[in-house]
Amino acid sequence: MNELKCLAFDRDLDFICITESHFSGDYTDAELDIPNYNIYRNDLNPSGDLCIYVHVRHTVQVLVNKSIRDFMSITVFLDTGKLHLVCLYRSPSSTVEQDVLVRNELAKLPSTDTDRIILLGDFNLPDVCWVTGSVKGPDNTTDRKLINQQEYFDCIVANGFSWHITNEITRRRFVCGELQESTLDQILTSDPDIIDDIIFGPPLGRSDHLTLEIRLKLYDDASYLTSVKYNWSKCDIAKVVYLGQQTDWFYSGVFDNSVDTQSQELLNKILNIVDNSVPTIKLKTTKEGISIKKAPWECSRLQHSRKTKDKAWHCFDTSPTHYNLMSAIEAQGQYKTIERESKESYEIKLAKGIKYNSKQFYAYLRSKKKSNSTVSKLKKPNGEFTTSVKESADLLVKSFATVFTNETSLTCDCNMDIIAVKQIDPLIISDYDVKNELLALDVSKCAGPDGVHPKIVRILAGNDNFVSAVTALYRSISDVRQFPEAWKRAIIIALHKMGHLVMLEIIDQFL
Repeated sequence: MNELKCLAFDRDLDFICITESHFSGDYTDAELDIPNYNIYRNDLNPSGDLCIYVHVRHTVQVLVNKSIRDFMSITVFLDTGKLHLVCLYRSPSSTVEQDVLVRNELAKLPSTDTDRIILLGDFNLPDVCWVTGSVKGPDNTTDRKLINQQEYFDCIVANGFSWHITNEITRRRFVCGELQESTLDQILTSDPDIIDDIIFGPPLGRSDHLTLEIRLKLYDDASYLTSVKYNWSKCDIAKVVYLGQQTDWFYSGVFDNSVDTQSQELLNKILNIVDNSVPTIKLKTTKEGISIKKAPWECSRLQHSRKTKDKAWHCFDTSPTHYNLMSAIEAQGQYKTIERESKESYEIKLAKGIKYNSKQFYAYLRSKKKSNSTVSKLKKPNGEFTTSVKESADLLVKSFATVFTNETSLTCDCNMDIIAVKQIDPLIISDYDVKNELLALDVSKCAGPDGVHPKIVRILAGNDNFVSAVTALYRSISDVRQFPEAWKRAIIIALHKMGHLVMLEIIDQFL
């Protein structure tokens, strides 16, 4: 799983299809979770099992026919139409009845200008020659296995599928000390031009099948954005203190300015210090604004080991000798060892620092929870889907605003006893109290909507002029009985709890 997560991050894959996953029902979705991916499983066959990961930027509909154990289909809604992605596993001991069920499902798949089909998986058709498009063996054979393979291949041809793997090797293993190579995996499409390239990679984990990276021509804009984020952990404390001393914290018109003007002036001065003392880092995000994050235990040693492993398998693909195979297997074993050590070292580091900084520890735990998936697209009342984060947020605001009703005003006929209420004494706000509150801020918390991190405020709390400016703002708020409008903003995230991700009715929790 760890190697799969690294591949998903490095390649930023849209879909990940796995046959013979052997996940079964003993593994929960949370244990198999990959950040920014939704998982769909078919665990009806313990000896096989199918699994499809879909990036959250895509809206899909899943079809799992419980009468067919090793067949799974999803429909992806793209700007240019629908993409039907089918993942299947055909067991070598597959019966005639099971093959018939799969062939019937393939015949039901639509294939139009806007509906394209990609069918991939382990077909286990060793007697099919994909170069000539025929089955090896006599025409009048009575071998049941050959007949099944012939009927399966005839179904592929009859439904107009094109195959993209001919004489390439997809599985390598040792049998009785001898290298055995075969072509068992295949990629079929209804549109032969949809495949741009197929990259054969090293096996994943302990599998003897090669990994296939398929690059598609979907004509769907998959551009990425590069956003900038402050690296608060690298904040220059000495420079913050120096800039705080050089800053004039007195308000330009404290006697006639509103609390909004005062708060904005104070915020601008703090942000000016932040821009000059806190370095920035670049984050790669999708066009929907979803951050592409690497595994937290990723290190240069692990990256170097992965490159060595991939290079060793590439050498074996170029020259499939026994020496190159042993070198590739050894490099893969070393990579798995380093990966396990890196993850264990990271988890030990988190456990040791939980008493001093529990933020990373609990963030790591939350990353393992399936319920942390945010809502990327929503279905609008007209049946269309939102195309941006802002559009989704506006739709959520309109939906939740409908649950509020206007309160009826009191009529003049209401007989109510008026009770005299003692007026509250003015609040006494001192520099000493404000300074203690600022020094007690938790620096492990994240920045708010204004972009000011508690770490910066806590450092500036040692400056008496800064404390006096904050105290003056609080006193102004107390005098006018009004908070600045900027303080009423909040970061709201919609969490998916159950049901279909795009249905507005199931979004019932906010943070």
